[in-house]
Amino acid sequence: MPSWTRPSSVGRPWSGCGTRGAYLGVIPEAHPASVRGVRTASVGFQADGARLAELVGLVDEGALTLRVAGTYPLGEASKAHARLAGCGGRLVLVP
Repeated sequence: MPSWTRPSSVGRPWSGCGTRGAYLGVIPEAHPASVRGVRTASVGFQADGARLAELVGLVDEGALTLRVAGTYPLGEASKAHARLAGCGGRLVLVP
């Protein structure tokens, strides 16, 4: 288990980071201050079905290309996780 996922590192996001690089949190505006040259930011989202439908249309038309290295059923999440070690692409878990 990576050190940043262990309970002992909660509140200490830097325990699993080296120098430089980036830290991206998923709680809007809740990212820590930069340390050792590591850039920090956070992201948020809002559901937008109309926009998603527009993007699906662009994919169907071939105007938007999805770069996916592989898909895995949700029940095979552990296999997908193991593949990440040697994969430069994106993996998708399908429910």
